[in-house]
Amino acid sequence: MFVGMEGTERGYDTYLNVLLALVRQGIEAGCRRIEFGQTTEVTKGKLGCLQVSKGLHVGHSNPLANRMVGAMAGRLSYRAEPCEYHVFR
Repeated sequence: MFVGMEGTERGYDTYLNVLLALVRQGIEAGCRRIEFGQTTEVTKGKLGCLQVSKGLHVGHSNPLANRMVGAMAGRLSYRAEPCEYHVFR
């Protein structure tokens, strides 16, 4: 599920309320794990989410295009800010 928040009024904490509603639904459904995606690490970390490192292999059958993709991969990759919160202590 993708949730867009552009145009929401300030003061209602809409994004946080949507995340909390998803957590509640997951708990009520007996889910052991909820995958929230890769953005807003700070907000999700404060809810108790843990960051999981993932990788992606990108390649092309053309050797020249493959070298170009390899050279640009680092600049195009998403870099999460490391954050660790201990919300359940």
